[in-house]
Amino acid sequence: MGIRLELKVYGGAVVYQLRDGKPFFLLVQNAKSQAWEFLKDNKDANETLVEAANQAILKGIHSQLDLDSYFNHVIEYQHDDDTKQVTFYLAEAQAGAKYQLSNAKYSALAWFDEVSTKEHLTFLNLKEVLHDAVNHIGSNK
Repeated sequence: MGIRLELKVYGGAVVYQLRDGKPFFLLVQNAKSQAWEFLKDNKDANETLVEAANQAILKGIHSQLDLDSYFNHVIEYQHDDDTKQVTFYLAEAQAGAKYQLSNAKYSALAWFDEVSTKEHLTFLNLKEVLHDAVNHIGSNK
């Protein structure tokens, strides 16, 4: 009999802002692993994935943004003894908006253009999320 991994479910947000018509993406650096990633937060039993994604934004950068729930991208990966499943939504921030970290699990935040975002993202599945987000943003201009 194999080891059964626990499924942990998260809501996440790909936060972006348009600058001269081009998207720039907000990445946060995980304080433990130093990996750059999009905001995410665990889904509590009594909340929806959209609510968990909103909590990720609120807890991560102490802000509330409207989510584009027409975009969602689900990734699944193994971490330690768990399987993690994250559903990402898009959230557009106002151009020029400044944010500060409000969660100790992140050590830094920065805005990057599409190319730099792809370079900073460590994991392939997050690069796929970025690719789909860029396509979705481009189709809605």
